[in-house]
Amino acid sequence: MLARPVTRLTPGTNVARSGLQCLPPDDVVPARIISRYQQANYFTGLNNFSIKTSIIPLQLFSMFSFFSRQQPQQPQPEPAKEAATMTSTERPPIQHVDEASFKDVSSRVAYLKAFLKFTDEDGAALNAAKPIIAPAVPAVLDIIYTNLISFDVTAKAFVPRQPEQDQNDAEATSVEDLTLTHPNILHRKDFLKLYLVKLVSNTDWSDNSKFWDYLDKVGLMHTGEPGFKHRAKRPQLRVELMHCSALLGFVEDIVLNAVMGAQDVDLPTKTKIIRAFNKLLWIQNDLFLKHYAPEPWSEQKEEVAAN
Repeated sequence: MLARPVTRLTPGTNVARSGLQCLPPDDVVPARIISRYQQANYFTGLNNFSIKTSIIPLQLFSMFSFFSRQQPQQPQPEPAKEAATMTSTERPPIQHVDEASFKDVSSRVAYLKAFLKFTDEDGAALNAAKPIIAPAVPAVLDIIYTNLISFDVTAKAFVPRQPEQDQNDAEATSVEDLTLTHPNILHRKDFLKLYLVKLVSNTDWSDNSKFWDYLDKVGLMHTGEPGFKHRAKRPQLRVELMHCSALLGFVEDIVLNAVMGAQDVDLPTKTKIIRAFNKLLWIQNDLFLKHYAPEPWSEQKEEVAAN
């Protein structure tokens, strides 16, 4: 942590006459701030208060300096709609959920939406993000694939060439051959581009929407199963769950950064987009987990059917 020695005050010290020099705003506490604190008896009104020469982190000075400046007024986000407050003797009505139904995508999504409070308003917020996300997709893809090929455990999935690629394309023999302009990476970018655009383009958020089936197949295709019909004759793709989850977290961070940095979008709208996108990616994360981790209710259902 960066720090520098700073002259400290003792009770009754007159800041204006002490010769304390202010460093730049982001370096040291401005004298006017200390003077205000002195006037408010924060320094002189405390019993047995003394400050000796020591080290103060520059970050602390930056904090004081930040709050000493005039800050522009920012529109405040709308308060989240929360459930009605209940007394200690009350409880919400219990909703019955059949765990065996979680094998069905629409039933599983219905529960996830209810638990996460994902509504049509969230869907509308995601649609509102399209003008922000769509233009940023090329840059987002470069950031994502730069990260993916930076680790051998994630890059190795991109070494095999896909059957539909031009057979004259340069072939990768190891992860070291992969770059952002390698044909294998350019080909994979197309799928991720389609995926990102779908997230903000869907208009049917009902439980039976084909959109949820699409997200479910995205999870399945990474387990080694085809998932989509067009992958039936392709080489097996197996990516372990931890890498899929890490990628979703990385994608979310990039998208949220893009949303927060968007110009001409007010803070309440940004807040709605961020909350909606967060809920959506947690649903996607579960639709990955569904195909990787055994679920007790699924096994019980299969045993009953076998008997």
